[in-house]
Amino acid sequence: MILGHRAVVLQASKRGAPTGSWLEQMLVRFALTYNTARIVWAVLTEIEDYRAQVARGYGKTVGETGSEVPG
Repeated sequence: MILGHRAVVLQASKRGAPTGSWLEQMLVRFALTYNTARIVWAVLTEIEDYRAQVARGYGKTVGETGSEVPG
């Protein structure tokens, strides 16, 4: 049963799951969990402090973008 489910997940990750299906939701949760685990691993194994990447255009103060509108 586990091997069968693994095969379904593998194919869905390659081809994509139907929109709104339980499989798509599970893949999204898995991707988020995997990303979080990688961040935790990097924080625990690196000497430097963690610095989150800021999305382009966000996190800038007024004036850094050359306009009066932040971001």
